[in-house]
Amino acid sequence: MDVGASGPERGTPEDSSPTTKVGEGEGVQRRLDKKAREQDLLHRARAEDVLHWQHQQRPISADTLRKRLHVGAPTARRLVAQLRSDTHTQIEGAGDRPPDVD
Repeated sequence: MDVGASGPERGTPEDSSPTTKVGEGEGVQRRLDKKAREQDLLHRARAEDVLHWQHQQRPISADTLRKRLHVGAPTARRLVAQLRSDTHTQIEGAGDRPPDVD
């Protein structure tokens, strides 16, 4: 078979196109970018929660967070749930540690 006339044979290294490899890398990069955006949103949500607590002496609501971060309601609710979960974990964890002895 003449490779030059009909192209590379199926299953050979020449058969894999560079776009396939780039596409796979782009998928990984998109997942990393999404995770970074989620971490950034959570960090911003924590900061907003602290500011809200300082001014209102109560945790931030999902609606207030939605307005401040310019995100949708489902995202705001998810962030508030994560904030509450993190706070609950910290409170529970504090009771498990022995007191500091000086």
